[in-house]
Amino acid sequence: MLKKSQANNARLLDIRVNMSDCLNCGAVNPASKGKRSRKYCCDQCCKAFLSKKYVAEERYYTRQNPNRGAKAASMRARKQRAIEEWNTWSAIWLTRAQLAEKLGISKPALHCRIRSAEKRGVIIDRKSLQCGSTYKELINPEDIDKLS
Repeated sequence: MLKKSQANNARLLDIRVNMSDCLNCGAVNPASKGKRSRKYCCDQCCKAFLSKKYVAEERYYTRQNPNRGAKAASMRARKQRAIEEWNTWSAIWLTRAQLAEKLGISKPALHCRIRSAEKRGVIIDRKSLQCGSTYKELINPEDIDKLS
């Protein structure tokens, strides 16, 4: 009968003998650089074995949201519509800077004129449209005489 230490040594030798073969392809492993024996003969075998293991265990992420990525597409479409709308209206109507230049006044003075005209009850056609990441106001060019 074997002593306890001899039995442990025999078990360790048996494990080392079993570990001398690659877990993926079964080829003989090259010598390890340290005391611990190698499990795989190369990096490709390691990756292949782990990928098979993870697939079998269903550890990979599966998309649970069927609409994933749809929000980004809708945001791009909304931005494109905003750009097209801005290009359409900015060709016809004037921005505050353009209107101030036509009237020969500064933008703050134009703002005061618009506010005072609205206090008097004068209706000025304005549109607030998205231009890039900001909103800009467009003013109907027919309303220039109301602000003079």
